[in-house]
Amino acid sequence: MEAMTLLFSHQLLSYKPYLRYSFLHEYGHIFTLNETQTKINEELFLEEEPSEEQLKQDKESCKTYYHNGRCSYEDSYLFQYFQRFWADIYEQYQKIDWDNQKEYEEFFFTHEERFFNSYQGTSPPEDIADTFAFFVHSHSSIGAQPEMKYQKIKFFYEYEELVELRTTILENLYHLSIEDEEFY
Repeated sequence: MEAMTLLFSHQLLSYKPYLRYSFLHEYGHIFTLNETQTKINEELFLEEEPSEEQLKQDKESCKTYYHNGRCSYEDSYLFQYFQRFWADIYEQYQKIDWDNQKEYEEFFFTHEERFFNSYQGTSPPEDIADTFAFFVHSHSSIGAQPEMKYQKIKFFYEYEELVELRTTILENLYHLSIEDEEFY
């Protein structure tokens, strides 16, 4: 696995401001789940239907955070994020019966101060991707708020390369609006 691709429908012929959040969320997945951040068991990944035993062994061999065939590197954004914001509730999260919506609702409302929306609580990768979108859209002073959901935004400011990425994204959005002569 050497590349990740973000595909958009051919029906998306022009930039739509309301899609900006989705683009940023999906980009958050790309930079937190790529090969510099996670080790992918390519053999298992390419298997059409891996056995339960194969999946179990792969997961057990991961000493950090494991998600969908990916084992986070110790210094990865996702594992650092997981340790800080999920490690203390992960055992409870793993017990959720996803066929029973009430169980997830109970988990979410028990930990509501950690999330901006209920989708973030569905997994650490969804949480970090959503928080990245909030990071790009939010003013830097928002991290001063005491609730954990704001501390998650502050997390991104600890990485100079992510602050630079945020700046580049915002500058490009500005230039896009000037070139299109539309104010988003």
